[in-house]
Amino acid sequence: MVAPKTSRIVVLSLVALVALCALPNLTGCGSMDSPTVPMVAPTAEPSAGVSAAPTDTLSAVATLTLSLSTTLDNVTGTVKATSITSADLLQKGAVVKTATMAGGSAQFDMTGLANGDYFIRVNNLAADLVPTRITNATTSFTQFVGQKLRQSVIGTLASPTFRILTFSRGQAQTAIVAYSTGAVLIPAKYAYAIQSLKTGKKLDTLTLGTAAKLASTPTGGEHPATWEIGPSNHGKSASQASCGDCHGNLNSKPATYPGISPSNGWCYRCHYGAAGATAGMVNPKK
Repeated sequence: MVAPKTSRIVVLSLVALVALCALPNLTGCGSMDSPTVPMVAPTAEPSAGVSAAPTDTLSAVATLTLSLSTTLDNVTGTVKATSITSADLLQKGAVVKTATMAGGSAQFDMTGLANGDYFIRVNNLAADLVPTRITNATTSFTQFVGQKLRQSVIGTLASPTFRILTFSRGQAQTAIVAYSTGAVLIPAKYAYAIQSLKTGKKLDTLTLGTAAKLASTPTGGEHPATWEIGPSNHGKSASQASCGDCHGNLNSKPATYPGISPSNGWCYRCHYGAAGATAGMVNPKK
């Protein structure tokens, strides 16, 4: 007796299903508890010592850290900060970063910053800005400043990359003067000096708060690294009286700034004559 057509179709379907379930790696067959969707292979665990992406991103953030050091208070002035409670990073008067405080130091995230000169306002002391220089915004670095907020170094205390000295209104220093007359310029602006000690050795004088350049002088030669600025600078040196042996008449002021040379009015290169910074740092264009 021949089975009805419908019965033959059912039997053939069952045979096909059994054959499919026998194929390797085919999911969807089995008991009622088996999954009805394909299984997904588990994701491999990260190797030991490898952080997840968000942690890698955070650890790669470059920072500028400012700390106090009393060893940098061997300059004239009064103590302004015995601790750092707040700090802002300024560029031409605008706040670009606010520091987070950690262990008495101020730490700035440098993400998004361009290389260049900036200023740190410590404890909201706007008349005692601390200049800083970022040469690589993708690499962390440390800066130390004295409690007088006048002298600072970038890098290590023992072997800094830059040494900085300010002539600020907060420390009652003389404002910038005109090279032509020696008179304080109005409105009054104040200066700072930054000495490059590692590469491209030079001494720059600039305007505090804006970084507008005043003068730039190559350094080195016969004088030690602290000769221009520092605890034993040329203004304090016992051998100052012999400077004229090489530099001639230091108080002989050339008629124009370009007329200055190492043997002709050399003191006027940065400040108004041999009296030093007390006579004011000069603006060569005035």
